[in-house]
Amino acid sequence: MKIHRNKEKDDHMGYISIHLIGTLIFDTIILIIALSNIWEYKRLESFSRLNNRPFISVLVPARNEEENIERCITSLINQDYPNYEIIVLNDNSTDRTGQILERLGAENDKLKVINGKELPKGWMGKNWACHQLSEVAKGEYLLFTDADTKHRPETISDSIFAMIHFDADLLNAFPRQITGTFGEKLIVPITHWSFFSFLPLFVAHRIKSTVLTLTIGQFMLFKREAYSDIGGHAAVKGSVLDDVPLGRNIKKFGLKWRLVDGMNRISCRMYTDFKSSFNGFARNLLAAFNYNTILLFWVWFWIVNVIWDPIIFLTINLFTNFMLFYEIILSLMLIIMNLILWAIAYIRFDYPIYLIFLQPIISILMFAIALKSLYQQMRGSLVWKDRKM
Repeated sequence: MKIHRNKEKDDHMGYISIHLIGTLIFDTIILIIALSNIWEYKRLESFSRLNNRPFISVLVPARNEEENIERCITSLINQDYPNYEIIVLNDNSTDRTGQILERLGAENDKLKVINGKELPKGWMGKNWACHQLSEVAKGEYLLFTDADTKHRPETISDSIFAMIHFDADLLNAFPRQITGTFGEKLIVPITHWSFFSFLPLFVAHRIKSTVLTLTIGQFMLFKREAYSDIGGHAAVKGSVLDDVPLGRNIKKFGLKWRLVDGMNRISCRMYTDFKSSFNGFARNLLAAFNYNTILLFWVWFWIVNVIWDPIIFLTINLFTNFMLFYEIILSLMLIIMNLILWAIAYIRFDYPIYLIFLQPIISILMFAIALKSLYQQMRGSLVWKDRKM
């Protein structure tokens, strides 16, 4: 006996089947990327110690960092590396940053404090501060690190050993991201999940494509010659971000970029609550996509669909029974794969595992952040540390 299905229903089933199969292929690809990154993403402390001790300039731009600056500088002063200088630029701070730095400078010969010049037209604040630091630095290597970071005593030593091991022109270490509040935990880990799922490091480390790169400005160690060759911060003076375009420029000039795991040596708390996390990501997100609004919108719209569609299909099917059996199985497989993908990154980077079950909410939050980033760029309303960007 033949069973005839409604043609409209069959067409609908065809769409669902194609969509689910396409999503399964997508998830499989990023699962392969994530698994390969477990092996390729080397820990900063995993390289052999060497006798070579080149002179390093540690450069810290600081603007209104009274809550963080003493902790950061103290950790840098207490390094076990014998051959380095620390230069901190007070970037016209309006809080107690200047007084704290003045006291620390008087107490420690390793530390040199300079006052930043007024921001010229066409420059972003951090880029200008880093440019000034590079002009007074004496090191063969230049280490740019943020004022809200904290460093274990072995950090500089391990970094230069890794740098020499890879013969890198830019060694970028991704610090441990400290999240205190629930709001931070919802948003901040998405950075780790994104790069671990979408950036195949095995390929990125071996080809010169500027697309396959991610650079985190919290810890960037340059060969001085390479930094000069790419034009330094002057080459990205008008960019909202300094790190991403600097990393791209390294590859653009045929130089060697390397990303390593700095979690056991460096820590950073970027934000203090949900609001600052949301606004901070909105400030940077469009710039991270090289101001490609179509790509930004498409990527996060697609991610929302990848996460939500199998959940929505199964929920509707409970009341309408409109799905074929294999489509139900595909939807369940996708939900499980999404959980596995998030678990790989969240376990690897020591985030609470319960967060993987909140991925539908997190994906909506990131889509909202993408929309706000686009809106702010269109209006020209970006502000950071009391400066319009």
